[in-house]
Amino acid sequence: MRLLRPSPALLISCVALLLAAGGAAFGAAQAITKVQIVDPNTPSQIAQVDGGGRLLTNVSGTVNAKPIPPGNPFATTYGLHPGAAVGHLVGPTSSAIDVTAILVAAEPPLSAGSSSLVTLEAWDVPIVAPDCSTSPSPTAVVWAFEVYAVQPEVSQSFPTPLVARPPAGRKECLGVRDVGDFYGWLSVSGYTS
Repeated sequence: MRLLRPSPALLISCVALLLAAGGAAFGAAQAITKVQIVDPNTPSQIAQVDGGGRLLTNVSGTVNAKPIPPGNPFATTYGLHPGAAVGHLVGPTSSAIDVTAILVAAEPPLSAGSSSLVTLEAWDVPIVAPDCSTSPSPTAVVWAFEVYAVQPEVSQSFPTPLVARPPAGRKECLGVRDVGDFYGWLSVSGYTS
C-alpha cells in the first residue's frame, strides 16, 4: 500500500495548530509571573514572589537581617562542693530560664577513679517570694552529667536551650548540686525570656 502525500492545506493547518497550542501554553506561563502574599491583619502589607520563587521588594541592593540578641542574658559561675545543698544560680524570675551553655571543671588534685555527678535543678517559689529559698517546690533535674577524674572538664552548648518555665502565678529558680568526690567550678550562661 502506498502512502499518500499530505496536501499543502493539511501541512498549513498542522503548523497553525502547533503555533496556536504553543502560544496558549506560552501565554499561560507568562500570566503566572507574580504571586502576591497579603497580610490578613494589615492588607496594605503586600509581598510579591516572582515565577522563579524570588521575593520582590522595592529595596534597591540587598536586604540583610541579623538575629536579635536575647533581652536578659545571664552568665554565672559557682563553686562546686561535694554533698552540699543545691546552690543558687539564677532567679527568682517570672520569666522562663533558657540555658545555652554549661562548663564544669574539676579542681585538682583528683584521685584516680573519682567522679562527681553534677545536676542542674529547677524549682519554683511563690510570685511574691523575694528569694529562691521562700517556700520552694521540690526540685526537678533539668540536666545531669558525670565528671570523671580522667576527663575533669566537661562543656556543652545547647543551640536549642534547656528551658525551665515557671507555672502560672509562680517564679522559677535554677541551681546546681554536686554529688561526688571532688570540688570544682560550674559556669552557666543563657537568658531569661
